[in-house]
Amino acid sequence: MTPLQNNPDTPLDFQLKRKEDVHSGLTMELVPGLFNDAAARAETLYLDEDAFAFIESGIKACWPAYAHYGHWGLSEIPSDIWRLIVTHLLTLQRRLMVATSADGFDECFLFDDVREYFYRYFDRLRPKVIQFISEVIAWLESYLICRSHISVNGV
Repeated sequence: MTPLQNNPDTPLDFQLKRKEDVHSGLTMELVPGLFNDAAARAETLYLDEDAFAFIESGIKACWPAYAHYGHWGLSEIPSDIWRLIVTHLLTLQRRLMVATSADGFDECFLFDDVREYFYRYFDRLRPKVIQFISEVIAWLESYLICRSHISVNGV
């Protein structure tokens, strides 16, 4: 058994972080602008890789170029595509709000142990995922009005 399966007190990390908050683990970066823009890089949001999979499901659905190697590379995604991704995330959030089980959310997991953990502790994790999606959407919307791109820097 993996540590996730062994320890029900170890929740997935749904915190939105700044660089100084990242201490270990695999993280994904959301850069509010083009990746090589130093000012945008200073405002980067860091997300736990497993939690980011919930966001990534929307990116894959709306930006097909991401599906191949985006998780491991750099994707500079135009803001108009991010608006579609936000719509996808809102739909995912609504689905979570009415769900009575974890069935039907398999697109949100990279690893089997994380999916199994989510299925096992769905009632405890569902409100955290819903809140996480709300926070990411709020962050995105604050930049979509003034930035041409939001970049994803993978693990």
